[in-house]
Amino acid sequence: MSQGQIREHFQSKMDGALIFLQSALSRKLKEQEKYEARAQDNPNALSSKRPHVVTQPDVEHALFLWVKHMEVKGETVNGSMLKEKRIRFEKELGIPEEEVFLVMDGFSHSAGLIASKSTVGM
Repeated sequence: MSQGQIREHFQSKMDGALIFLQSALSRKLKEQEKYEARAQDNPNALSSKRPHVVTQPDVEHALFLWVKHMEVKGETVNGSMLKEKRIRFEKELGIPEEEVFLVMDGFSHSAGLIASKSTVGM
């Protein structure tokens, strides 16, 4: 089946046509191995535009468990709560200051790459 035929098939579906260019399909097929590897690493990865990068797996896991615990208690978790808990977990787990993750104005930055504590007033 040619890429053009694939495109036509999805455009003609009665229960929700997918409209895309043949060139877009070609580009995605060239990157197929990358997408399959990403899906293996994280099954939900293909639903997001960018891959989720975890720099501190221990902190990430602790946050995940804490959020699940809060959900069981029926509590709502907001961004500022998550940020404060992350800072506590980083301290408790002994994450070096140069590896601490900073969040400024809704954007996240690695302390060692984009910002330092002195530039953010922490």
